[in-house]
Amino acid sequence: MVPLPWRQVTSIPLLALVFGCTDPEPVVAESGLDPDRYDHLFGTELGAPLPGLDEDTALTWMLGRGQFKRDFSSVGGLGPVFNSDSCANCHGSPVVGGAGALDRDVWLMYADGEPAGTNGVSAVKALYSIPALHQPDPLGVTYIRRNAPTVTGVGLLAQVEDADILANADPDDADGDGISGRANTFGEAVGRFGWKAQLVSLDEATETCAFNQQGLTMNTRTDLDPLTDPEIDDEISIPLAAFLELLAPAAQLDRGPTENAGCRQLDEMGCTGCHLPELPSPTGPLPAWTDLLLHDMGAGLEDGVEVGEASGAEFRTPPLWGVAAFGPWLHDGSADTLDAAILAHGGEAAGARQAYADATAEEQAQVLAFLESLGQAPEPVVRSLGELGGPTDEAAEDPRWPEVSAVFAAEFTVEDGLGPELNATTCGVCHMDQAPGGAGGVDADVIWYGSRDGDEWVEPDPPMVHRAQLSGDAPFRLPSDAEVVELRTAPTLMGLGEIAGIPDEAILALADPDDADGDGVIGTPSILEDGSLGRFGWQAQVSSLEEMVRLELATHHGVEADEPGAERVDDLVLFIESLAPALPRAALDEDGAARGELLFVEIGCTACHVQEIAGVTTWSDLLLHDMGGEPQDHIGDLPGWYRTAPLVGVGSSYPYGHDGMDRSPMLSLQATHGGEATTSMSAWSRLTESERSDVIFYLLTL
Repeated sequence: MVPLPWRQVTSIPLLALVFGCTDPEPVVAESGLDPDRYDHLFGTELGAPLPGLDEDTALTWMLGRGQFKRDFSSVGGLGPVFNSDSCANCHGSPVVGGAGALDRDVWLMYADGEPAGTNGVSAVKALYSIPALHQPDPLGVTYIRRNAPTVTGVGLLAQVEDADILANADPDDADGDGISGRANTFGEAVGRFGWKAQLVSLDEATETCAFNQQGLTMNTRTDLDPLTDPEIDDEISIPLAAFLELLAPAAQLDRGPTENAGCRQLDEMGCTGCHLPELPSPTGPLPAWTDLLLHDMGAGLEDGVEVGEASGAEFRTPPLWGVAAFGPWLHDGSADTLDAAILAHGGEAAGARQAYADATAEEQAQVLAFLESLGQAPEPVVRSLGELGGPTDEAAEDPRWPEVSAVFAAEFTVEDGLGPELNATTCGVCHMDQAPGGAGGVDADVIWYGSRDGDEWVEPDPPMVHRAQLSGDAPFRLPSDAEVVELRTAPTLMGLGEIAGIPDEAILALADPDDADGDGVIGTPSILEDGSLGRFGWQAQVSSLEEMVRLELATHHGVEADEPGAERVDDLVLFIESLAPALPRAALDEDGAARGELLFVEIGCTACHVQEIAGVTTWSDLLLHDMGGEPQDHIGDLPGWYRTAPLVGVGSSYPYGHDGMDRSPMLSLQATHGGEATTSMSAWSRLTESERSDVIFYLLTL
């Protein structure tokens, strides 16, 4: 590990703490502090840092949190293959540093027992790639699913001495309790991170995940993109390390009689044979409920992956602090409740699992209540009036705003009709960048595909590669006969309620299908099969918010109209209707923005990006325009045709472009505008670099 100043934080007292399943009488240590709590280990809330940090260290931690949330692009090293553009997208439920939802599960690939991952080095299958899309997987591949665990408290686990882990090992079951427990060793080092304890240190874990999941290089890694390696320098890696090392575990709740009874049940059932209540550390005992050792979990959980000393059936005991907040559970996310996770245990845990299965309903409830007391998820944050992602003035007075905000953030379940194929478990997965209802990152892109028979578009069913499945032993793959593949990023939902209220005739009045004014910009209304006017979606393929919500539920969540989850339609529509447009932003360069506004009009951008329609600020005519490009490069019946993207809030709705591949509005402008925009782009090409920057300064204020 790199030497960091906060590794010797002296402001955190080292206490001799006492564990107990009942509330103990206060025992005063030599320090004079009450040791019956672990307050020096727990943050003020889930996702907070360890307490007692000095001002400089706290600032470094916050900078690291920002790097953990950072959305990388190809300019910053993302790719050439990746699953996520941000650490927090896989470790962000329910807080930054949390676990990964089911839709963030990744797949490992093995062929003939060897890793066969998309990056050519590891076993990880990458869903996205730059620039080519979806090279076929090797033949004869075996797939193994992996769910992303929480990283809360990992810095404390990194402090545990190797000797203290080895002290609990019993590889030959010398005590005859049926629980062996052995370390995954690499030379003289003991693994402690990862589902198979295959990673020795936080530095190694960070470097491995950054490379496997984001295509970002650190330290010894190299990749095939043109950027100089390593792509992650000290300016990023040092605060990122601080964030991980100082991220506090979930605070345990005060326990009452039920929870204390559950704690005793956990011990009597034999669960503490692996889930040790405490581990010693330089900071004092850690109530992590793990031994960090490998255990054989039986044939039911065996996945065939052998890493280091770990066999296919062996997994590291996962820590239980905060366990209730970090579902789904097990290494493959296959358990959607703690009860199901317990009942899936086998092998060395077979006795404990049977004891739980044989227990009364009351005793099982006590166990679950105790596990829930080890830390819970916070209530969803409701954005207020004036905040990004907040309500309109009118909606702010509506008592239903907090309720519909919670519905937008809530996960769909199997009982709701989720799946079997899906792209997201919540609406917020694809519409959460910057704020609830925002745009989606490139790693939330939908992968559409199909083929062409002459000029005819042939759309398969389904027409997309879903990111996740509820069951099955392989991911949903791109069919071999897919000729056309394109990404579609999720645009912001902010301000759509106002756009929904624009009269059709006001939009139709802007159309010029015969180019009567001779400016080369025609503007074609999207008239749908039922005669309605499309105004939502990249190709204006949806006419109303209700239709959009129903389509999204079916397409991305697998929730059909006759399933329980579809009951949320009215609430979701109300949430979108209530979302205020993004507020104008202060100019990064006021003089430059003023010049840029004049240039924006001068080069003809307002021919499509009209400022308002019927009194509603849109910076879009909501019409279709031919943006150029080769037909074989575009999906749908109108290849290369797109609705003018509204520019309201463009500064806070990145990434840009219909495929979300651009973090810069300038790059997106240059890459996506052709066809009817040729005249404007010709004028753009004649601008100086300074003038182009002025236009961007202006756009970012909208």
